[in-house]
Amino acid sequence: MLATPGGTAFDRSAPAAEGGNVMAMPMTIREYLRACDIDYEEVSHPRAVSTSRIAEVSHVGGDQLAKAIMLHGEAGYRVAVVPSTCDADLNVLSQMVHEELELATEDEVRREFNDCDPGAAIPVGQAYGLQVYLDDQLRHQPDIYFEAGDHETLVHMSGTDFDRLMADSRHGLFSRPRY
Repeated sequence: MLATPGGTAFDRSAPAAEGGNVMAMPMTIREYLRACDIDYEEVSHPRAVSTSRIAEVSHVGGDQLAKAIMLHGEAGYRVAVVPSTCDADLNVLSQMVHEELELATEDEVRREFNDCDPGAAIPVGQAYGLQVYLDDQLRHQPDIYFEAGDHETLVHMSGTDFDRLMADSRHGLFSRPRY
């Protein structure tokens, strides 16, 4: 059992709804967003793997497309969430958590996000029992988009709902523009 930002219990092991998913979003995310009472829409786009390409084919500004970066350290796995136009500064994040952090391997990401397509890590790491760190550049955006667990669907929600969804996440300024 996991807790949502409002304190509601959420069972990650809950079975999929009868008939399965209509779209590719994993039931883990769908049920977590429902439990958090978050309004969202699923937006289809042509298959793309990199966040810069996803932003381009979806006509979404890179500063509103949230990118998840899975990290690991001695205390376990974490997810850093930054704008798609940026990279996470691991030195700053390591100082924030008082522990050396490194990028997780593809196998580690696949294991933690086992119901997602390979490479489609989700910013809503809380749904998977992971601590999430949110870059301040994503806070208070009018709209936020992020991968829905595949490479063909985005989740779109208001910035207000995203802020509420991430209310229990630690935040700070730890991204740097990608060059």
